[in-house]
Amino acid sequence: MRVYESGMTICGRYQILGLAGRGGMGAVYAACDSRLGLTVALKQTCATDEGLRRAFRREGRLLAALRHPCLPRVLDHFEDGGELFLAMEYVPGDDLGAMLAQRDGPFPVADVWGWADALLDALEYLHRQSPPVVHRDIKPQNVKLAAGGGVVLLDFGLARGAAGGQTLMLSGATVAGYTLSYAPIEQIQGGAVDARADLYALGATLYHLLSGKAPVDALARAVARLDGDPDPLPPLGAVRPDLPVALCDVVMGALALRGADRPATATELRDALRAAGCGDISPPSPAPVRRSRRWVLWAAAPALALALAVGLGAVRAAAPAGAAPAPDLVVVTESAVPTVLPSPAPTVTAHPSPTPSALPVPPRASAQSPAESEPVDVPTATASPTATAIPTAAPVAPAKPRPAATARPRPAATTAPPPIPIIPGAP
Repeated sequence: MRVYESGMTICGRYQILGLAGRGGMGAVYAACDSRLGLTVALKQTCATDEGLRRAFRREGRLLAALRHPCLPRVLDHFEDGGELFLAMEYVPGDDLGAMLAQRDGPFPVADVWGWADALLDALEYLHRQSPPVVHRDIKPQNVKLAAGGGVVLLDFGLARGAAGGQTLMLSGATVAGYTLSYAPIEQIQGGAVDARADLYALGATLYHLLSGKAPVDALARAVARLDGDPDPLPPLGAVRPDLPVALCDVVMGALALRGADRPATATELRDALRAAGCGDISPPSPAPVRRSRRWVLWAAAPALALALAVGLGAVRAAAPAGAAPAPDLVVVTESAVPTVLPSPAPTVTAHPSPTPSALPVPPRASAQSPAESEPVDVPTATASPTATAIPTAAPVAPAKPRPAATARPRPAATTAPPPIPIIPGAP
């Protein structure tokens, strides 16, 4: 297998930036795609058998069609100098294996539960393909944190480092790549693997992330069972007693040695994890929003109308003496609030003040103040409001509030001008 140095170009397109990692099945390079201007993960595979080369081409075409937020995109697959290459989306950052070593301890259960849910969603997608795609080497070193806190599932562990291994394996493929601590017994023995092999590897990954300790490999566990010894893998609940019991049981169920004893599908394992963990680590539901009620506005409407009328009357009373007289203003008193509204928005009208010669007003008692001895015009409204019209030209003493005037019978008039509606805010 040829070794490429920094600055070398492969296939006239990919310039090598550096070796990301090397393994028994090949190497992974960080390279710059001169056509797209992107940094890619370039995987080199050593395969001399023609059957393996055909499987690689078939795998490249299938993987290029995959679209999932937890999977890196396959951009290209090609041959150069008799060697096979796969160009994939470059995923920067540290993998969970490196982060676990730096922490020197387990991750919080809420973080691990969220990562497991996302990874199982990706496995559901892979296992539904035709033919099903089996990852075959899920482990903390092949899971990276993406921008925004999500995770990306990388490939089957040809390399470690900045780019990581980035390839998936078709079910039934003869290229064997796995890590002993996370592989099920059927994969170690070289037998046929299916979706349940990925579920075992994910269970071993969750065990490591939650306990901080790598799980005992399946081969050692199988030998202990044959010898009649207890399982050397400690239960997750014994290593981490603070974890929910239901969550520990689900993880240990995925680590069953027999494939038939594990969850059958990624969907089944995902549902079991959700049922075990939602009650303890799911975020609280947002508080309901209280909505305002329409009757509050109706109750406040009379008070608002009164305040508006009094304010406009005070402004007009303070106008200059030479200003043109403003039309009469109807003041709605507290006693004038109607009990039955003729419409959702009642309209109050006022008539222009008649001249003294047209509408004589009976004389009042001498105890009335000078301001009260002026003519009073009562609007001929059909509804029950007893509103009084007060001429705005009369001076009002600022120290005393004007008492509410009482409605009086109005003499019949020979001619009455039509009502003029009041427009709020009119001068």
